[in-house]
Amino acid sequence: MGNRITILRDGYKIDTLPVKDTDPDYWIELMVGRSLDEKFPKQSFTLGEEGFRIENMLVEGTEQPVNFSVNYGEIVGFSGLVGAGRTELARAIFGADPRNKDAKILIDGQEVQIKNPRDAIDAGIAFITEDRKSEGLLLDQAADINIALANMKGFQNKAKLINLKDIRAKAEEYIKELQIRPNNIELHARNFSGGNQQKVVIAKWLCTQAKVFIFDEPTRGIDVGAKVEVYRLMNQLVENGSIVMMISSDLPEILGMCDRVYVMSEGKITANLPIHEASQERIMKAATGDEAMSQIIVDKKQENITEKKTIKTYLAKLAPLLALILLSGILTFLSDKFLTVNNLMNIARQSSINALLAIGMLLPILTAGIDLSVGSILAVSIMIMGIVSVSMSLNPVLGIIVCLAVGAASDCLMVCF
Repeated sequence: MGNRITILRDGYKIDTLPVKDTDPDYWIELMVGRSLDEKFPKQSFTLGEEGFRIENMLVEGTEQPVNFSVNYGEIVGFSGLVGAGRTELARAIFGADPRNKDAKILIDGQEVQIKNPRDAIDAGIAFITEDRKSEGLLLDQAADINIALANMKGFQNKAKLINLKDIRAKAEEYIKELQIRPNNIELHARNFSGGNQQKVVIAKWLCTQAKVFIFDEPTRGIDVGAKVEVYRLMNQLVENGSIVMMISSDLPEILGMCDRVYVMSEGKITANLPIHEASQERIMKAATGDEAMSQIIVDKKQENITEKKTIKTYLAKLAPLLALILLSGILTFLSDKFLTVNNLMNIARQSSINALLAIGMLLPILTAGIDLSVGSILAVSIMIMGIVSVSMSLNPVLGIIVCLAVGAASDCLMVCF
C-alpha cells in the first residue's frame, strides 16, 4: 500500500527506499544488519536411531490415541489448524496437563514416568511454550534469574543454598552464545524485545541440559533476524544429539525447517509426511480431513436432521386432531350417549359460531394478510342482527344480509383509514 519504506534499527534510521524499486529481502538485510542467505537455513544430518516415542496418548476431549516417534538427526514438525490439539499434546507430554494412565513416554527406548513438569525436566524434556510472556518468563525478574529458573538445583552449593555467582556466570555465557541484546544479565525480562525474550526462554532450557526439545510456535512475534537465529539454534541442537520437535502454524516454516511432518486434526494424527512428499496443499487437506467423506457425513447428518424436522412438523400439525380423537374416545368410554345423533347435532350447533369465525380469519390469511378484528366484527354483527331481528321482526335471511353489510362496511373503513 505504501510508496516508501523507512528502515529503523537499534533506534536509528538506516535508510528510506522506494517500495517499487527495492526487494523485500534487501529490507530484511537492512533491518537485521547482515546478509540473510536463507530464510530457512535448514541443515541435513544423518538419520539416527529412534530417540523419543509416544504411545496411546489421548488429547483431552478425544477417543483416538496418538502414537508417534522422533529419531535423532531430524527436526519433526507438528502442523494443523488452530484447535487441532497440538499444544494440548505437548502440555500432556510435559506434565502440565493430565493425561490418560495407559499413555507411555519413552526416551531412548526407556519409559519415563511424568506426572508434572518437574518430572519432565528431570527426564530431560524442555518445553518452549507458545506464550513466552505468561508461561515462559518471569517478566519482573532479571535475565540471569530467568535463565537459571528451570535448573535451580544445579546452582546449589553444599549447604543447599543458591550460588548467585554461578548463576550470573552461566547467564553471561548463554547471553554471549545466543547473542541476546542488550548484553545485560540484570535487565528485567519485560524490557527485552520479543526475539531476545525468546532467546532467554531457550537459554533457560539449554541450562537444564535437556535432551528433548519441544518448540511451540517458536518464532511467533519475533523479527526476521531472530527467526533465523532460532532456526540455526535448532540445527545446532540436532547436531549436538538432541531430539527436536516444532509445533507451528506457519506452513513455510514447517516446510523450510522440518525433515518430517505430523499433521493433526481434532486431537488425532491424520498424516505423517516426509518433507519431500509434503506440500501446503497436502498438509491442509490432512488438517481438514477427507473433504469428500466429510461432505458425505455432513449431507447424511443434514438428511437425518431434515427427516426429524419433517416428522416433528407432521406431528405438530396433527396434534389437535389427535387430541380431539383421544378426547372423543375418553368421552365415549365415560358416556354411552356421547355418540348419539342429538348430542352430535348439539355439538355442531355450539361450534358453528367458532367455525364461522375460523373461516373469517382464514380468508385474510390465504391472501397473505392478517386481520385481528374478526372477533370484534362478529360480536358487533351478531348484536346488530339480534336487535334488527327482534325489534323489526325481519326474516333471518335478511338479518344475515344486514350482518354481511356491517362486516363489509367495517372492512371498507379499515382499508380507507
